[in-house]
Amino acid sequence: MDAPEQAGGVGDVGCADAGPEPPSVERALLDLAVDFVSVPLERLDETIDDTLRTIGELSGVGRSYLFTYDWDRQTATNTHEWCAPGVRSVIDELQQVSVAQLQDWVTSHQAGQPVLRTDTTDPTLEPAERDQLLAQQITALVTLPLMSDGACVGFVGFDVVDGPRTWDEQDLELLGVFAELLAHAEERRTMERVRQSAVQLAAANEQLTAFAGAVSHDLKAPLTTVQGMLSLLQASGLDEPRRAEILDRAVAATRRMAAMIDRLLAYAAAGREIGDPVPLPLDRVVAAAIEHLAGPLQERDVEVDVGTLPTVLGDEVRLVEVVQNLVCNVVRHVPVDRRPIVTIRGHRSGDTVVLTVADNGDGIAAADRARVLRSFERGPAAATPGAGLGLPLCARIVAAHGGTLDLSTSSLGGLLVTVQLPAP
Repeated sequence: MDAPEQAGGVGDVGCADAGPEPPSVERALLDLAVDFVSVPLERLDETIDDTLRTIGELSGVGRSYLFTYDWDRQTATNTHEWCAPGVRSVIDELQQVSVAQLQDWVTSHQAGQPVLRTDTTDPTLEPAERDQLLAQQITALVTLPLMSDGACVGFVGFDVVDGPRTWDEQDLELLGVFAELLAHAEERRTMERVRQSAVQLAAANEQLTAFAGAVSHDLKAPLTTVQGMLSLLQASGLDEPRRAEILDRAVAATRRMAAMIDRLLAYAAAGREIGDPVPLPLDRVVAAAIEHLAGPLQERDVEVDVGTLPTVLGDEVRLVEVVQNLVCNVVRHVPVDRRPIVTIRGHRSGDTVVLTVADNGDGIAAADRARVLRSFERGPAAATPGAGLGLPLCARIVAAHGGTLDLSTSSLGGLLVTVQLPAP
């Protein structure tokens, strides 16, 4: 770029006998082309800053910068800036600038054309633009659009602060290559954002499916209890106190269902797996889960053996779901030719509470245990209908508490589920 005080433009490489070849814009652009292709996206902003400095220094300007256009908001934002020593930074003043203030520039950029101001004291410039440029001590400038698929996504600019400056066709061609490199870098960033959004959307869809399955799964047990109670009310021969007791239990079950639905929907709306953990007696958790399963447990004549349990740090509603699902598995998967037995034990070990649920069913083979902890996966020998959500749901809730859930063989010959949770 020619200046009154300088000889030569941006591509000038000096005399052949002047020693080692000095750096040139052409050489820098070649290096930058390689960098922009290979640099990890997490280092892209750092690389852009370095390139603005390199091209700015080689071009002899006072300031180089990058803007992005947001056409939805009709704004332009200065995202990167390099300033030569002694030149004032203006990036903080140029955030979300209305494109209406840059209309002449916008028109040129959208047409893929650069904006040239070789002398900002030129009286033919719009007074508002001239005053703004002079306020930033800009004596000349050039900006070049960043084009992506025919659309302008931003621009790169170079400000001169030491007098008028002209840029010939070769200068503009070299700076145009730089603008293309920046545009390709922004395309890489945009594509990565799209990819990450697709991954997040897929994860959100998976969570939504699991949530819907969890609500369905967890409501079946108390609903079965309510249905059983109502069936008993239809039966003849019940005295009035017994009918009143059954009705009270049915009403209590429906209230628990309503509370569970409210909590689950609140979690879904907040994007959370669990509420705020609080010190929680596990015996209360187990008692609530067993009450939810009163109907199915009575129907199968399940023997439930609960030992002394410690206090855990957790969310009561979600931990009731865990115990309910584990006990429900006993009801569903112990063969009909034997009486189901479930043993629940717990103890504290340092900062961890260990809860175990053992049964006398057929268990799960070691080779299948990892698979059945994934949603919609069931053991190969499962003889009862179901979506395969119980154990995966338990594992998700336990993991959200910062704990672990493991499967092994119990001393009763069936499945042993070991849950580790934080202690208060």
